[in-house]
Amino acid sequence: EEVKATLSGKRFVLYAQPIVPLSGEGDGLHCEILLRLRQKTGEIEAPAYFFPAAERAQLTGEIDRYVIAELLDWLARHPDAVERLGKCAINLTGWSVSDPALAGWIQEHVKGLGIPPQKLCFEITESQAIASRDVAGRLIESLRAMGSSVSLDDFGTGLATYDYLKSFPFDYLKIDGAFIRDVLQSKVDQSVVQSITAVARTMGLQTIAEFVENEAVIALLRGYGVDYVQGYGVGKPVPLDELFAVPQ
Repeated sequence: EEVKATLSGKRFVLYAQPIVPLSGEGDGLHCEILLRLRQKTGEIEAPAYFFPAAERAQLTGEIDRYVIAELLDWLARHPDAVERLGKCAINLTGWSVSDPALAGWIQEHVKGLGIPPQKLCFEITESQAIASRDVAGRLIESLRAMGSSVSLDDFGTGLATYDYLKSFPFDYLKIDGAFIRDVLQSKVDQSVVQSITAVARTMGLQTIAEFVENEAVIALLRGYGVDYVQGYGVGKPVPLDELFAVPQ
């Protein structure tokens, strides 16, 4: 009930976390959109507080649409941010990926607000089941045909690791943080990261490592050929307005 009230009252808040290239300056600011809930007291809650309940109540599709609509509306009101933006990643839950009406809804909103579709990247979380692979495949094809990118999130710890890579045409591959946290000490994690990076390179995908905490990890991942990093070592999640308030 609280999630429903939050959706109707627009108490969800968009945060963003930077995604930083490891070679060159890149093509603009890359970031991932993250969701927070603002209590009536003003306290900010992370997804762990509300998302399990939303999943049980089958509200994740509504939340996804809320995030997309709010983000596109924000971008339409901030053309200077759009100019600076390289790629903005938006998470899609398994429920949304299996929604046959979602692609048309996204295309309508993107076109109606005049947002350059190439600035958007839609992330599919590998740890969540996809009810219909045919519908998911059509969604991914539609998003890419529109000009947007598609990323496979949390790679390596989910339900159908390499099978998903062969089944769907992705642009980015996000290496799950479970393999990054201890990568400096763990030979196994190092081998896993190297193998994922090698497979991604073979398939023409760009890699993003999550949960990157310090310069030593960044140096190691750069040596492995990882393309981008995300984590507290390069930037914490902040409100969307705040991220774009920072100079280039």
